[in-house]
Amino acid sequence: MNKKFNEKTFIFYGINYIVGFGFIATISSVIKTGQWGILIFALTALIAGGVMLAFARGAQLYGTQIGGSYAYVKEAFPKARPVWFANGWNQFMQAPLFSATTPLFFSGIASLFIKSQQYQLLMQFGSLAFFVILTIISAMSLNVSKKVITATAIVKWIGIAIMFVGIIYLAIRNPHIQLLDKKNLTKVSPYILITSILNFIYSYGGVEGLAGLSSEVNTKNFRRILLSLFGIIIAIYTVFYIIFNFVPQIETNNSNFVAALLHRAFGISGLIVFAISLLFRQITSTVFSMVYYAKTVVPLAQDGFLPYSLAKRDKNGTHRNATIFVTIITVLAMIVFSIIPSLFNVSDRFGTILQAGNLVFFIQYLFAVIAILTISFKNKELKIPMWERIIYIIVATLIAFIALVTLFPPIVGENYDASSIIIISSYLGFVVLGFVVWGIFYAYDKKVSTKRYLTNLNSAKNSFTSNDSSYKLFENVIYTTDYVKLPQLSQNDNLYMLYLKDLENLSPEKAMKQLKTIQNFNFIESHKSVVVVQDFKQFKYKNEFKSFLDKQQTNNLQWVIVEK
Repeated sequence: MNKKFNEKTFIFYGINYIVGFGFIATISSVIKTGQWGILIFALTALIAGGVMLAFARGAQLYGTQIGGSYAYVKEAFPKARPVWFANGWNQFMQAPLFSATTPLFFSGIASLFIKSQQYQLLMQFGSLAFFVILTIISAMSLNVSKKVITATAIVKWIGIAIMFVGIIYLAIRNPHIQLLDKKNLTKVSPYILITSILNFIYSYGGVEGLAGLSSEVNTKNFRRILLSLFGIIIAIYTVFYIIFNFVPQIETNNSNFVAALLHRAFGISGLIVFAISLLFRQITSTVFSMVYYAKTVVPLAQDGFLPYSLAKRDKNGTHRNATIFVTIITVLAMIVFSIIPSLFNVSDRFGTILQAGNLVFFIQYLFAVIAILTISFKNKELKIPMWERIIYIIVATLIAFIALVTLFPPIVGENYDASSIIIISSYLGFVVLGFVVWGIFYAYDKKVSTKRYLTNLNSAKNSFTSNDSSYKLFENVIYTTDYVKLPQLSQNDNLYMLYLKDLENLSPEKAMKQLKTIQNFNFIESHKSVVVVQDFKQFKYKNEFKSFLDKQQTNNLQWVIVEK
């Protein structure tokens, strides 16, 4: 399959994908804490930098494997399948949670110039309907032309430029250094600091998606590209953070902060331009997000956690089934999370669901950092400097503490409220849903798995000849060039045909696991059985298969590998 990006286009795509919406939606949570904002900005950058370093290292080692941090966790914990699934499902959870925030954000902007509650509900419904339709269209056609991508990116960056001018205008007209203002609109507490970091990490969201696309980039050093990209993003955010600290304070929800500033600077026209530019950004982001989210499902299907059909590619090389699966869950989440915050009278509905999504980010980042750190200690040939390991340890500790406080606010003396309950229940609800889905599929798969790959040929024994032909007997394995020179079979013996091509969509571990199930059947243990292995020459896991056969010691089971 052809590479979709070279180094320059990937860096441009990375900046366009990460910078913009996340920063705009969360910067006010940093600004409103005054001087504490420096600590929040620094700690968030440290966490993002450590995570970027871990993903860059992981991409360097496992860049050709699909699934991003899923591959790292498998390598670090090869026997802990529940850990694999917890990490893989956590990656997938980004799709429903973050997609649900988009219509909430735009309906929040609309509330700035539409005061009627009735019309606000209408705008919320319209925003939801638009992004549901956009998500479905994205799933139907993922092949978007470069001209469309470039056009939407241009509109987005024009909007950011206008925002930049508007913020500078407000800072010059009425300068107000918020870093030096001790009368902040937000009362700072340990919980506020932690939730501000949790919010602001959204501005760096997407690095794990970029790492998951490493196989799509034509480069010899993907790690260097990711680190360069991170440096550019930090520089952009630092400039904007400094400028934002000179604008007057304004009392509004975090998600509406920048929109309210542009409304003050340019009136309703500034608000319209801002909304249009972000809309174009979200159109591009939605299309590309479907590509990434589909890739988070594929390795789960390959390893037998989800139906195998989700790992298959269509004639165009895309994971169509996985995309449809993601789309269905995403659309349902958009609808549910547009309703639940309103039922609990949560004022900042966008911020509440965003924090649930950011908790997914943090848990995924924790998995990735711990996995890379574990690999660095287990693999003695992997040369990772001590300073890098220290960064991983610090970052993992920070992430774990922030995630723990988010799930249990009383740790820092904060009471549960409607917002925190929605955050916790949303996250844990999706986790439980994932394990339920795995359990159901496991029960089904255990029942039908062997029937899928084995065909009983007892009725066709006479079609096999006993003519002389060269073959090699290796323990209990016969390598032959045809269906000849098979062991003598009685009426009670069993003959099976194994089609290796049906195992091609599975991982080596899953393919070998399916083969092992052959020996778990009573009828095979009680009678001599012969398994004729087809498609061996074209099988991509030949080495793993041979290694598997070498370890078999069952006297009643004979393997015949057809090499023609």
